[in-house]
Amino acid sequence: MPQGDWIVDQIEAISRFLAAMVLKRSQDTAQPVDRQGYVTEEIVLWSKLAGMLRAGEINAAENLLFAQAERGDSVSGRASAGAVTPGLARRFYGSLARMSDEELADHDFSREEIADGLAAIARLLREKVPGVRGEDEQV
Repeated sequence: MPQGDWIVDQIEAISRFLAAMVLKRSQDTAQPVDRQGYVTEEIVLWSKLAGMLRAGEINAAENLLFAQAERGDSVSGRASAGAVTPGLARRFYGSLARMSDEELADHDFSREEIADGLAAIARLLREKVPGVRGEDEQV
């Protein structure tokens, strides 16, 4: 495991511990929370996607990302692509881009698919969410 991944894992473990302490829950039942202590659709989806990526389920994770964006439902009732935001899409594809070519190939994925997926999710988000940047700008 690269050194950077170990550091990220440590930061996530500390975050879970602090959330458990603040929310008075055991670490096993602590929900992912934002800075204000609220569980958000985006955080829950990212947790699922990150787990799938760690398990090597890259194609299934990408399918879930697109299914959520296409469904476009949101508990908040606001115009959205559900839990999928431009930031979440950047985070997802950024995680893939940081994987080695060998790691991607082991899971039947490629750098071209990363670029194609990012372009496709950007188009979808522009259709679903008013105010998402124009076609010449990145998500």
